[in-house]
Amino acid sequence: MMAETNYFDADKSDKNVPAVNSPWPQVRQALNYSSHLECVIDAFPTASVVWFKDDEPLNDTSRYQQPMQTRGTAATTFASTLVVLRTDYSDYGNYTCRAVNALGISAFTLQLGHSPLPILPMTRSTNLAPEPDRTNTRTPSFSGFVLGMLPPLCISVYIILHLSFFRSRYAEERTEEEGGDGLDEIVWEQGFKS
Repeated sequence: MMAETNYFDADKSDKNVPAVNSPWPQVRQALNYSSHLECVIDAFPTASVVWFKDDEPLNDTSRYQQPMQTRGTAATTFASTLVVLRTDYSDYGNYTCRAVNALGISAFTLQLGHSPLPILPMTRSTNLAPEPDRTNTRTPSFSGFVLGMLPPLCISVYIILHLSFFRSRYAEERTEEEGGDGLDEIVWEQGFKS
C-alpha cells in the first residue's frame, strides 16, 4: 500500500514568507487614461493581497478595478494587477502591494507618475518568466523599405506627370499664338534639332 502525500502539509522548509516585487516599480500615465500597477508575489502557503495608496487601503471601486490575480509558471507565484480606471491628479503617488500569509507580511511600493502622453499598459501577468532583452533587435526588411518609400514615390510620380501635362499644354498654346505646327520649337527646346 502506497502512502499518500499531502502537499499542503509539507514541512516548514517548503513554506515561505511572501516575497513581493514588481517588474515596473515606476509607472507613468496621462490624465483620463487607465493605469496598470502590477506586483508579483511568491509565497507558500498562498498569500492574500491588499493594495494601499499612501498607506490607506483602496476601497473605492468606482475609481479602482479590483486587483486581478493570475497564476505564474511556478505553483507559488502569482501576479496582482491594480487598475486605476481614469487617472486623475489625485491618483498620482505611491501605491503599496501588501501580501500576507500564515508565515508573515511583505510589501512593495510602486510609484504612479504623470506622463504628458498616454502609455500602453505594461503587464506581464500572462507570463511571469523573465523576458529576454529585446533592445536594438529590429532588422531592416525589404518590405519595410518598400512601404516606407511608397508615399514619396507616389508624390514624385504625380509631380512628374503633372509637369509633363503642363509642358505639353504650354507647347500647344505657344503654337496657336505663333501659328504653325510648333514642332520645330519643341524639338529645339529639347535639344534634338540638328
